[in-house]
Amino acid sequence: MEDVILIRPPCEAFSVLIGVTEGCTWGKCKFCGVYDGKSLVQRYRVRPWDSIKNDIDMAWLETGGSAKRVFLAGGNALSAPTGLLIDILKYLRHRFPHLDQVSSYAKNHDILKKSDADIRQLADLGLTTVYMGLESGSDALLKYMNKGTRVAGMIRAANKVMAASIRLSVYVILGLGGNLFPEHATETAKALTEMNPDFIRFRSLNFIPNAALYDEWKSGKFKELRPVEILQEQLYIIKNLGDGVTSMVLNDHVSNFSDIKGKMPADKELMVNALEATIEDPYIKGLSHENRTSM
Repeated sequence: MEDVILIRPPCEAFSVLIGVTEGCTWGKCKFCGVYDGKSLVQRYRVRPWDSIKNDIDMAWLETGGSAKRVFLAGGNALSAPTGLLIDILKYLRHRFPHLDQVSSYAKNHDILKKSDADIRQLADLGLTTVYMGLESGSDALLKYMNKGTRVAGMIRAANKVMAASIRLSVYVILGLGGNLFPEHATETAKALTEMNPDFIRFRSLNFIPNAALYDEWKSGKFKELRPVEILQEQLYIIKNLGDGVTSMVLNDHVSNFSDIKGKMPADKELMVNALEATIEDPYIKGLSHENRTSM
C-alpha cells in the first residue's frame, strides 16, 4: 500500500498529527506540486472514522494522553463533513484532556460551505486554529495560478472563522507574481488589511517539478524574483498594512530570506527597519534565485 502524504505547517512539527483527509479537494493550483489529483497517493478522500479513531488511540498510547497540540492533517481537513469533525473533536478531548490547540488547513470553500452554526460548534468543541492560503490579493494572479477562488471569498471566509473565535493564520507567497503580475504586493497588502487575520505567514516561491508553474519557469515564460526583490516585496506589503491591522507577522519557513517577526502595529517600524537593512546588504543584493524543490 502506498504511503499517504499528510502535509503540515512547520509550526506544527511537534503536534500530534491525525490524518482526516488525503489529497486536496481542488488539487489544481499551478504553483503546488504536492497534490495533482491524479495519483492514488494524492487523490482526495475523507478517511473513515474507524481509521481516524485508531490513529487517535495509537497517539494516546504513544503520548500517554499528555499531548497539548493536535493538527488535523490533510490538504484541507476542514472539508470533511461537520458530523465527522464533531466526532473527532469530541474523541480528541476524551483522549487528550489537556489539549490547548487543535488546528487544520482549510480552503475558503471549506469554510463558506459550512453554516455559521457549524463553524461555531467546531470552535466550541475545541477547534482553535485554521490555516488558510490567501497566497495573493490579486484576483488576476489567482486566476492565472488556477487557485479556484477570488479574494472576496477568502475575506468572507476569514471573517466567518474569526467571528467564531477561531484563530486564523493566512499564508502569503512572496514572488508569486514573478515578472507577470507587478500588482501582487499592492493588492496583497489591501487584502490583508481587510482581513486582519491573527497571523500573517510569509513563504517565498519555489518551483516544484510536479507543479504546472515549474514548466513555465523552465521555459522562461515565468521569471522568478531574486532574493532582494522578494525582500522588497515583503517590505512593501508590511509598510502598506493598514493602521487597524493587529496581526502577528511571521517568516517561519526555510524558503524565506529574513527571520523577521513581530506584532502589528507595535513592531511594524522594527520589521521595516530590519528589512531595509537586509535589502541594503551587498551579499543579499548579489544573490540569485536558488530553487528549493523540497521544504
